Amino acid sequence: MTPQTKREEKELMMIASTRRTAGVALLTALILGLTTTASAQIGETELTPDEATSQQAYALGVQAYIWGYPMVVMQKSRDAMTKGGDAPVTPDVFNKTGKLFAPVNQVASAWGMLGPKFSAV
Repeated sequence: MTPQTKREEKELMMIASTRRTAGVALLTALILGLTTTASAQIGETELTPDEATSQQAYALGVQAYIWGYPMVVMQKSRDAMTKGGDAPVTPDVFNKTGKLFAPVNQVASAWGMLGPKFSAV
């Protein structure tokens, strides 16, 4: 094969690949559109404004819990482990209480394995 035909062959392969990808995307969109339309026609009757508002409020609450709860837990863990202004934990405090904390940007060393007394997380 000459270099000219190799380049032409690569271009033809790229065009075929692009057409194949576009075809799959179009088919997927068509199937999703048909199933959505069919389920909307077969589905329930129209909602009243109060029902729609309550369903939207419920969905919003679920999303807030799913996306907000991990951030709240992380902030509580951060607060518990970086007690502002406190010096890092000494071995005696660690052994008695299981607490492990240090100010922000300082490292706290554990003088043993964390046991059931550890409750920062």
